[in-house]
Amino acid sequence: MSKKIRYLFTLLLGFAVVSPTFSAEEATWFGQRATGKWLVGVKGGTVKNGNDDFDDANSGGVLLGYEFSRAIAFDGTASVEFEGTNSFDDGDIGGATTLGVPGRWDVETYGLYFAYRTPGTVYFKGRLGGQHSDVTSKFGSSRASDDDASLAGGAGLGVKLGEWGKIELEWTGDSGDNDLQFISLGGVFQF
Repeated sequence: MSKKIRYLFTLLLGFAVVSPTFSAEEATWFGQRATGKWLVGVKGGTVKNGNDDFDDANSGGVLLGYEFSRAIAFDGTASVEFEGTNSFDDGDIGGATTLGVPGRWDVETYGLYFAYRTPGTVYFKGRLGGQHSDVTSKFGSSRASDDDASLAGGAGLGVKLGEWGKIELEWTGDSGDNDLQFISLGGVFQF
């Protein structure tokens, strides 16, 4: 199955799993009424690979989530977020060539996170969850893939744009063998 088809399938599967929970008239979350807002977002940025020979790649992605209206810790908000990203500009693999063709790499990630945002027009965001990543190294016509599942977390700053959206600058890193760090800028719409 191609990466783009898997990406779309995983995004639709995440939506299918989450939507019945919140589409019911009186949806609950651990016994509490689950009122809130849906989140849909796009982001783009730079992915850094922990391997010294790998130059940065550029990725973009989508976010689908649900932010609960009930305040938690210091009047902040909590959300559950599914995020998928894919490289749109591969990174170089330094010094590696096959018949004079330089090596390239790309990455595809899927993550499910619990996120916290502080109150205010300008806010802090922190998140923690699990992430699956697939790093593919290409040397001419040969390819090698490295799948990894790990804990991942992130932190960032955001600005609320009224009741309809937010802009967020964020760093996300994982604890796995692929050792990825994603620095991104994105827009999140809420409804």
